[in-house]
Amino acid sequence: MNNAANLPAREVPTPIVQEMILESLRCYARKLFHQGHPKEMIRLQLTVMATAQGIMHWAKYAIPEIADVGESKWDVPFIDSTTFAETEYPQNYWIADVLAEGQPHINGGASKTLKTTIGVLEAGISIASGEKYLGVFEVNRTGRVGIISGESGPATLKRNALTICKAKGVKLADLPVFWCFDMPQLSDPEAILNIKRFVRTERIEVLFVDPLYLALLDSESAGQAGNVFAMGAKLRELSAFAMETGVTLSLAHHCRKANKFDPNRFDPPELESMSMAGFAEWARQWQLFGRRDAYKQGSGEHRLWLNVGGSAGHSGLYAIDIFEGVPGVPHWDVKVRSADDVIAEEAEQRAEEKERRAASKKNEQRAKLVDRILEAAEALGDFASRRQIRMKAGISDRTAPNELFDDLVEDGELESVAAEGRPGPKNTPLFRRLRHCDKDCDSRSVAV
Repeated sequence: MNNAANLPAREVPTPIVQEMILESLRCYARKLFHQGHPKEMIRLQLTVMATAQGIMHWAKYAIPEIADVGESKWDVPFIDSTTFAETEYPQNYWIADVLAEGQPHINGGASKTLKTTIGVLEAGISIASGEKYLGVFEVNRTGRVGIISGESGPATLKRNALTICKAKGVKLADLPVFWCFDMPQLSDPEAILNIKRFVRTERIEVLFVDPLYLALLDSESAGQAGNVFAMGAKLRELSAFAMETGVTLSLAHHCRKANKFDPNRFDPPELESMSMAGFAEWARQWQLFGRRDAYKQGSGEHRLWLNVGGSAGHSGLYAIDIFEGVPGVPHWDVKVRSADDVIAEEAEQRAEEKERRAASKKNEQRAKLVDRILEAAEALGDFASRRQIRMKAGISDRTAPNELFDDLVEDGELESVAAEGRPGPKNTPLFRRLRHCDKDCDSRSVAV
């Protein structure tokens, strides 16, 4: 017999089990090499181990390669500074200033901030089609995309994907995007092996997983979500998966929900707001979504923040206005603006609103003051001085200056006459409430 395929099926494990056993042999080989054993000794030890486990009949064909893997894995490739200085390490981007190639990526946001629609669908379709992300950010090159999404459901994802494609002028059926609606358990080695096989078979270059909380932890490890060391171990496995397959891995994850009474709940989101431990430290790049104000049910209008950044050097804060249509009439209209412009615009609007409220309050106070003056003038009956009217109304001359009486005369609310023979300044005016029947009468002088 020359290979395992010629053996009876009962004597050969399934491909997944074979891969798991071979991986344990690789780990053993690396350990032996690290301990200083030469390659021939490692091969001999692997042969002994495989024979003892009863797997030699199919594993012997992989042992020479595994022994070589052990050597290459543990070789420490030091280089001198001259080589380091002269070597080019280009940093390429899938989406300019948003998504770098090959670095772990977090696509985060609080609930209902469109992180799936924008951060997964819009981004994935843009990379697959080459059309600009959000209509603004250039896609440097197209790639094959995988989307694993288990929260929204296929019906919602399809509707939103078709709407985005229509807005971009592309056909969903023509795009190199592969879809999975069953969330794998990423802590399960068998699931990881299946995803690796899928990525390699379909030559996937960018893989979106949405949402991470459904995929990363199982029932036994869920209680470790707040332990940064335990979460670090889980996330390290994902980093190893990405490095081994060469895929750019983007994980959709929730931010902590803000208290509705928190005055800062509409501030731009930060990495520190991510739920569970370890994600802010693990992510080498991110795009975070947050609301700029509360969503009005049924409007289809979303005013969002987009905070992007990464260790590659890109960073930016943007304001996104999206209209996704109303129920039954899907739409995808996106407007991206600089956060500085929006912040300045909103500050100006707040200042104008403050002035408007102040003016409204001042007008309201003036209206109440005028009512008191007119009521006092009417109660006095005949012509009276400003001082008499103020005393009757219980207000001071500072509260009701002379100019206010002049305004009321001009507005036709008071009638003014000059008091002849009255002690004090010459022609000191007297006032009375102007009745409707008197509004057409001319002002006249009265003797006091």
